[in-house]
Amino acid sequence: AQRGQPLPETLRFLPVDFERQRLEDVLDAPGSPQFVTWLGTTYYLSLDAIAGTLGALASRSPPGSRLVLDYWEEAPPGSRDGVLLWGTRVATALQFEPMRTFMTPATLVRLALETGWRVTEALDASAQNRRYLDGREDGLAVPAFAHLALLERSG
Repeated sequence: AQRGQPLPETLRFLPVDFERQRLEDVLDAPGSPQFVTWLGTTYYLSLDAIAGTLGALASRSPPGSRLVLDYWEEAPPGSRDGVLLWGTRVATALQFEPMRTFMTPATLVRLALETGWRVTEALDASAQNRRYLDGREDGLAVPAFAHLALLERSG
C-alpha cells in the first residue's frame, strides 16, 4: 500500500496468538479454495499449536486450498549451520521469543496427513537455493536446516 500497490480485495491479515487462541475463532470458512501463507512462525510454536492450527485451517478450507509454510530442523552441533541456528536461538530467546519446535520432513508429512492436508511439494535448502537464489553473487543462501513446504487440502 505504501508503494501505491492496491491490496487485493480477497487478501486478509489475521492477527492471532497460536498458543492462546483457537484459529477457528478468528477464521471464517471461505466458499472457494484459498491460498494461505504461514511463514516464519512454526519454529516459535509448540507442536500442539502447529497441529491445532493445521487442523483448524483444514476444517475451514475447502478441498483444493493450499498452504505454504516453512519449518526448521535441528542442525548438527558444531557445523556452520548449527552455529547459525544456535546464534539465532540465543538472539530470539533474548527477545522473549524462544524457538520451540524443530521438525523433520517426516514429522511434517505425518502432521499434514493427520490434519487433513497432503504435502504436494517439499523443498530442502538445496532446492530452495537452486530455485530462488541461483546466480546470486552476494553469497546469500538458505541454511541447511530450513525447509519449505506446499500443502493441499485433501478432498
